Amino acid sequence: MAQKGITSFFQAPSKSCAAGIVRTAALSSPEAKLLGSTTPEVRLLKNSAALNVASTNPQNVLTGGDAPAGISCGVENQSTTFVKHRLPALDLAPSLAKRARTDANPIRAQTSAEGPASGGQLEKWEEINAEATTSGRPPLSPKFKKKARAFEGTPAIQSEEAQAEEQIGKEGPRGDAPLSEEQRLRIEVNKASALAKLAQRKAEDVVAAAHARGEALPRLADLFLDSSWLAALPGELEKAYFANLEKFVSQEVSGKVPVFPPQASIFRAFNTCPFDRVKVVILGQDPYHGPGQAMGLSFSVPAGVRIPSSLQNIFKELQDDLGCTIPQSGDLQKWASQGVLLLNTVLTVRQGQANSHAKRGWELFTDAAIRALSKQRKGVVFLLWGRPAQEKLRLIDATSHHVLKCAHPSGLSAHRGFFGCKHFSQTNKILHDAGQLPIDWQL
Repeated sequence: MAQKGITSFFQAPSKSCAAGIVRTAALSSPEAKLLGSTTPEVRLLKNSAALNVASTNPQNVLTGGDAPAGISCGVENQSTTFVKHRLPALDLAPSLAKRARTDANPIRAQTSAEGPASGGQLEKWEEINAEATTSGRPPLSPKFKKKARAFEGTPAIQSEEAQAEEQIGKEGPRGDAPLSEEQRLRIEVNKASALAKLAQRKAEDVVAAAHARGEALPRLADLFLDSSWLAALPGELEKAYFANLEKFVSQEVSGKVPVFPPQASIFRAFNTCPFDRVKVVILGQDPYHGPGQAMGLSFSVPAGVRIPSSLQNIFKELQDDLGCTIPQSGDLQKWASQGVLLLNTVLTVRQGQANSHAKRGWELFTDAAIRALSKQRKGVVFLLWGRPAQEKLRLIDATSHHVLKCAHPSGLSAHRGFFGCKHFSQTNKILHDAGQLPIDWQL
């Protein structure tokens, strides 16, 4: 009876899932040999359409709490534990495996070491059916023979990361159509936004731990979290100027006048926009110096805070250039998550005193970051608005990158060249021509 159940499971999995039917059986049928296993039981994930192995082996299991969400049907194991690997994807159906959202699944992909992942599928089908004829077991489904023939000679299963990238770049939601540019962009934004939130929480934890130790300010190096930026700026945080800068900022934080932005957001531009993902750089000067305004991203203010005039003018230009709706929030984290480095040249400021932390060392640090981008990356779009930003042109190799210049978007200068610059559409055209996803500027 168990064998019959597992056979129908393979022949009509979609019907079983839709009906919410659960069948239990050991894989002792011919299908089990094709999967390279005769003992474990199988669970079909509705959302990822991936087959995972359940087992009672304590060395190879996760707890039941680690099981991925979205399980609606399949073969249920009594122990509710899960092996850390997936069965070789192509042994069942590559179209199912490619739809798996493995990056959200704690059960990791296994390489071909767990068994052949591809090639020889048709021979296996014929060999097992021949054996089934002599042993009296039921043969494999003809539908499975068709899949085996269709994917004969396909490459071995990819790593989890490569498979996820292939899914984003090529695969449609059901594995039967390419993703549109809009869909790919939405996936990228969602993933990057989640990583940005995680990075910000880590910085907040560092600050909380320092305050718990009675320290007014954590070591600045402890707040600079992104590994790709650390690799791009080797030794920069150990230089003498940076030690002097840290001493100055610590004294300022210990004083009576508040310092902005919040400590966890000092390096937010770097922590939420990794070096190897930077597509666009928008340079500002120093952070907003009003209470609650600065959040570590140039021109950006937290949701609920009144939008400054410069940012209002940016939104007006976006509306004229790309037809974007003017948003109610001035939080630009969505841009940063897509690879827009929103970088102020000075990263801290005293409340109510613009440029109060200028010429204390921050310019040396941010200059080093711009120089690293210029030397180590290609094709980055630099948006230099106003004279202070355009002075940084000396750090940029304009033969390897794209530089767009215009007036600053402040209320005093926006009418002298910022309005009508169309930098946002130009940026997206540059990215599109380079084969990169454009920026979704709509907030």
